[in-house]
Formats: sequence, C-alpha cells, structure tokens
Amino acid sequence: MMLSADQQKQIVVEIYHPDTNSFILKGYVDDVFTEEGRQKLSPEKQKDLQEIEALYELKDIVRYYLYLGQTTRIELFPTERPDVWLKFKNGIGVGAYLNRAVQAVYEPGSVMKPVTMAIAIDQGEVTPNDIYDDIGPVKVDEFTIQNALFKYYGKVTLTNCLEFSINTCMTSVSAKLGRKLFYRALDRFGFGHITGVELEDELPGELRPWKNWSNALLATSSYGQGLSATPLQMVTAFAALANNGKLVKPMIIDRIIRADGSVERTLPKVIDQVITPETSATITAMLVSSVNNGYAKSAKVKGYRMAGKTGTSQVAGPGGKYETGTGSVITSFAGYAPADNPKFVVLVKFDRPKARGQELGVQSAAPVFKDIATFLFKYYGIPPDEK
Repeated sequence: MMLSADQQKQIVVEIYHPDTNSFILKGYVDDVFTEEGRQKLSPEKQKDLQEIEALYELKDIVRYYLYLGQTTRIELFPTERPDVWLKFKNGIGVGAYLNRAVQAVYEPGSVMKPVTMAIAIDQGEVTPNDIYDDIGPVKVDEFTIQNALFKYYGKVTLTNCLEFSINTCMTSVSAKLGRKLFYRALDRFGFGHITGVELEDELPGELRPWKNWSNALLATSSYGQGLSATPLQMVTAFAALANNGKLVKPMIIDRIIRADGSVERTLPKVIDQVITPETSATITAMLVSSVNNGYAKSAKVKGYRMAGKTGTSQVAGPGGKYETGTGSVITSFAGYAPADNPKFVVLVKFDRPKARGQELGVQSAAPVFKDIATFLFKYYGIPPDEK
C-alpha cells in the first residue's frame, strides 16, 4: 500500500526485547529512528534502545502499525521505498495466532484493586471499615484522577470502595503503602515476571522499578493503569487471594505417561506466601460483598457465595497518551467461587467492545462470568452454599 509523507509519520512502532520478551517501547516511528525523536524519550527508554542496538539491528525486531481510526490498526512491513509498505490481507497477520493468555499484555484496570487492597490490609495500613471521604476528583501532580462516569460517593468504607470501584479512594490506599512497599508486594505477586507456565513466548508484562515511579504512577497503579500484565498473571494473582495467600505456579500438564508405562505427575508448586490466610479471608469477604451489593451483581449466580471484581481499563496508545472514543477500552471481570472453598478462578476479558451498552466490565464481562460460573457449578457438582 502507498503511504503519504504524513501517513508515514503516523506509523506506530512497538519493541519487545528479543531475549526476555519484555516490553520496551510504543511510540511513533520518528521517536525511534530520528535523533530528535530519541531526545524526547525518557532516559530509561533511551538506555533500553541503546542496549538492544548493541546486540541487534533495530529494524529487524521492530513491529510497525498504522492506525486506521482511533482504535483500529493494521500491521505493516517496510520495503526499500519509504512510501511503499506491505500488509497482510486479513490486516492482522501473525497476531491471529497469538495465545493472548500469555503473549499479549494489557493494563488490567480495576481488577487490580483487590490486589492493591489485599496488600494494604496485609501490611496493616488499612482495614475494610476505614472511611474515605469521596468528595471529588483527586489532583496528583499535573494529572486529575476521576471516577468512572464522574460519580462521587461521599463518606464510604474501603469495602464500598471495591463494591463501587472508586478510583479516588484507591489512590489513598496506595499512598499509604508508598512506592517501595507497593512495588515489592506487586513483584512478589508475580507482576513483571513470567509465570513459567508450559507455554511458549510468555511475556512478563511491565512493572517499572519503584525508583522510577512518579506520584501519578503510584496513584494509578492502585487501580491497574500504568502497569501491564498478561491475563494469566491476573488469574494467578487472584488465585493467591482465593488460596489462603499462596501464590502457586500455573500449569497445564497434569502428568506425563512415558513409553515404558511410567507416570510422572506434575505437583502444585507454591512460589510464595504473598499475604496471610487472614488477609485472604478478609479480601474474599470484601469481594463477596462486591458481588452481592456492588457493581458486580450481574456476575451473581443465585444461591452461591462468589467473590469478584469488575474492570474497565483504557488502552495505552503511542506518545504516552491513552486512546479515546468507541472501542478504546478493555473490559473484564475476575472472580472465584465458592468463596469459602474455591474450586475455580476465572478472568473474562473483552478487547475493545464497540456495542452500545457494553463499554464497562459490569455490562460485558460480568454476565459472561455468570454463564461460565453457572456451567462450572453444574460440571463440578457444587451445591448452593448461600441461604
């Protein structure tokens, strides 16, 4: 396809480290391939690019994309002519074959709130009945943090904070933790690292070193923006909330049966005790209240105690800004059940829902979670446990 000079400047590049698969950069083509553009990057990003260029030809590992609208893009491939680019007929190319559970990262949004809350409870910084006065937007440095639908709730408990997914409230929780403590706890939960599941090309997501956190990043990380994870990392973290605080390595191989008839079973491997059993019980009770009394009601299966949280996150775009407009969000719901003796953990995630009335996790992902949970209760023969 032929591109004008203006279109060439709008090409977006993504770079992942060839050895670690860690995310390096998303920006416009001039940010990477011109000296002027490089100077606009943070010193950390400039250093990352220099280290990669010492080992690889940058043009061989960069992926190029052209946005056709605010949220629709196609992958392109350069030729010897700067105005001529190649593309796959389906517009997606090899991306159609990605295992998005481990090979695609996203900013998880509000499903991160229970992890933040559990960390703060475990550290003794907050309790479920602590009060936050939600009087309006919160100003952090040059940024203004607002709640979904620009709604504010007055005096609320921290349980209400999860029930109604209050962003402003969560900023006060992460502020009590501070950068170093919050980072170290997220690191223990596995964020920024591969899980080690038996699947190829797993990505680690991005959790920046705490020394590089701004006040704004400390605030937004509390509700899952400004850091990235794979869906499997989020499921693994939620499993720890459900599993008395034990972080367990995910696995897909139950056993290996060898030619001689011998059997090698894969046993569960506990990686870390990330929160205490008492904190696990507390955050579970808060998430049960979220399903029974909060925005997560649409995930409820009658007769069962279920723990869960909705999520709606913005999609990070080039140039350090978030995308806007229809189809510019990711909706999700994460939960487990039965709450007091969990048998399953499920994450439902929709990329860029565009149908009217489906733009929030409570609208699109939570009802699907309910359908899946209904099936699993029957499949496992789990009787109702709620009066």
